Amino acid sequence: ADPKAFSEAAFAAAFAAGPDHLRLEGIEATLDQSRLTGSLAVPSFAGPVLRFDLALNGMDVDRYLPPAAEGEAGDSAPATPAEAAGGGAMQLPMSLLRQVDVSGEVTAGRLQIQGLRLSDLEARLDGREGQLRLHPLTARLYGGQYAGDVRLDARGEAPRVRLSERLSGVATGPLLKDLAGRGYVAGTADVSLDLAFAGQTADAALGSLDGQGRYRLRDGTVLGVDLEGALNRALAATGGAAGAGDGGTSFDELKGTVTVEAGR
Repeated sequence: ADPKAFSEAAFAAAFAAGPDHLRLEGIEATLDQSRLTGSLAVPSFAGPVLRFDLALNGMDVDRYLPPAAEGEAGDSAPATPAEAAGGGAMQLPMSLLRQVDVSGEVTAGRLQIQGLRLSDLEARLDGREGQLRLHPLTARLYGGQYAGDVRLDARGEAPRVRLSERLSGVATGPLLKDLAGRGYVAGTADVSLDLAFAGQTADAALGSLDGQGRYRLRDGTVLGVDLEGALNRALAATGGAAGAGDGGTSFDELKGTVTVEAGR
């Protein structure tokens, strides 16, 4: 999408390696303005065993994606960090997930993915014997906080994923403007999701999806829907006193729940 992307790249590290192990210390990798530092080790190729501690100053991932076709923008919502991690892990070979022994942390100062802007991202991954957990998984976005917890169980024939996500104090106007090009609803949102699904295909995962979600939007405005203005015009047409609408419909609180069972 950005013709200036991939203009500079470099990698440096001190390493030690043998027939059964590898260790990289003092990693300094750069791609354009993004810089990754830290360490990565495979103490044993048997398994394998993987340890890492990595820090990214920031990256605009959208720069490195193909340019969107005309009319394509806004057709699909981006996945949350937990959804992306859970979905990605389910695409890995089950035999590898059952054998890997992994532990490590990743931090990122800022990220932009499909227009969504995150900062202060922190994630820890631990797993062995076919059970993996991504927790804590936290970030700041649009004046609020994100927290996620992903558990993957690959011990059975089909991988199973449980994920919990929490958004608190997020400003919906700027968020929707970045994602959809327009802030349809302005306010402060709290959202929680607790979901479970199984399978290695999208159809299988959707068909097995179970869980609940809650949302609460405070001190909000539905932009472009002026109910007050419509009522005022109706009053004026009947000879009543009419005030001036403000181009939106304000509310103190909007909340609700959603339940999914077997993908419905």
